[in-house]
Amino acid sequence: MKTHRLIIAAFTFALFTGGFAAVSRAETPAGKASAATDKTQPYRTLAGEIVAAFKAGDKDKAVAKAAELEKSFDAGTADWKARDAANWKIADKAMDALIKPFTKNKPLEADKVQAAHDDFVEKLKLATP
Repeated sequence: MKTHRLIIAAFTFALFTGGFAAVSRAETPAGKASAATDKTQPYRTLAGEIVAAFKAGDKDKAVAKAAELEKSFDAGTADWKARDAANWKIADKAMDALIKPFTKNKPLEADKVQAAHDDFVEKLKLATP
């Protein structure tokens, strides 16, 4: 009898509220951030690989990863740039600060490389899905 009442209550609720609409993760504010974060994962990964190669003393690999990051970021974020140019530019500048010492053969300091990495990763959070 108790189960019967719960079923009736559930169907009554559905009738008067328009159904049991499920809210997808992408429709929630947290879901939107997650979707953007998922799209930026390749750039975070490459940024981490740059720092890891640098810390391991493999400057050639770090330089190659920096070039790969620049190419993939520019190609893969065109929709973000078109949708939200101001925030894209902030992230792009942060990426440039990370890769510039490697692509322009500038002097490298571990704390500055790590700080540039951390700033770039933080700026990627500005991405909109």
